[in-house]
Amino acid sequence: MTIFKADPNLLPESLKFCGHTNKWIPLAFNLSRCSACGSVADKKAYLDFQKKILYDASYPEKRSHFDPYVGECKVDTLKSWLQKLDLDVKGMRVCEVGFGAGYTLKALMKLGGHVTGIEVVKENLEFAASLGIPKENLVNFNDLDRVNPNQFDLWIFQDSFEHLLNPKDFLFWLSKNSKPSCKILIVAPQADSISFKILGPLWPHLIEDHVFHWSKQGIVKFFSSFGFFESASFNPKKVVSLSTLMNHLGHFSKFSPTLMTRIQKFLPQYSVKFNIGEMGILFSRKKS
Repeated sequence: MTIFKADPNLLPESLKFCGHTNKWIPLAFNLSRCSACGSVADKKAYLDFQKKILYDASYPEKRSHFDPYVGECKVDTLKSWLQKLDLDVKGMRVCEVGFGAGYTLKALMKLGGHVTGIEVVKENLEFAASLGIPKENLVNFNDLDRVNPNQFDLWIFQDSFEHLLNPKDFLFWLSKNSKPSCKILIVAPQADSISFKILGPLWPHLIEDHVFHWSKQGIVKFFSSFGFFESASFNPKKVVSLSTLMNHLGHFSKFSPTLMTRIQKFLPQYSVKFNIGEMGILFSRKKS
C-alpha cells in the first residue's frame, strides 16, 4: 500500500483523490481545483515527493516534535476537541494515525484508552516508546499487517490525513479494522476555506508534504463512500506554541532550517489559540 511514498505510476494529472473526473480548474503555483467539490491538488508537491526523502530523522527535529511544551500544547488541543465532541475514550480502543512524538498517545492512555499509534518516522516510534507506550502498540506505516486484529472504536487524525498519498487504499484498510460503532475524528486543512481564498500562496498549509487539500464537501463524500458519515463538525482551534509558529514561518522564509531551530531554543514557553483554514469533522458509521 502506497501511503507516504509517491507512486511513480501515478501521473500528476491523476492526482484527484476526491474521485471526481470532471474538469479541474488550473490555479497558480501548480495547483488545480476540482470544479465538483472544490478540493485542491498540488502537482509540484507530489512530484517533489519522488525526489526527496521527507520523513527521515530531520523531520521531527524541524517541527519540534520532541519538545515537551509543543507536546503539551498538542495534548491540550486534543483534549479540548474530545470535550467539545463529548467523546470519552475510557475503555475505547483508539488508534491515532500520524501521532508525531507520542505525547497525545500517552494522554489518551491516562484517560483510560487502549491506544495504538501508527507512524512513518522511525525516530517518532522510538520516542513514543520512551514515553511508556508499549512497543507492540506502535506500528510503522510500512508494517500495517501487524496491527492488532482487535477492531477500533475511535480513529484520530490530528494533522495527518492530508499527508496520505493513497487515502483510498488506507480507508479501505481502516474500514476493515473498525467496529460497527466506530468513529473517526479528523482535523485537516480546508481547501474551500476563506483563508485559502484570501491568502493564496501564503496559506500556511501549502507545504511540501501536503499534496492534496480536501474541501469539506469532498472529504465528506469520500468518507461516505466507505460507509462513514458526518455526525458532527466543529471549529478546531489549536493551542499553538511559539516554536510551532516559527516552524510554519520557516516554510515561507529563506532562513535555513538550522537557523530556525537555533532561534526556537531561545523562545519562551508561550502559546496562542487559533484556527486558520482548518476543519474539524467527526465521522460515524451510523447516519445522524
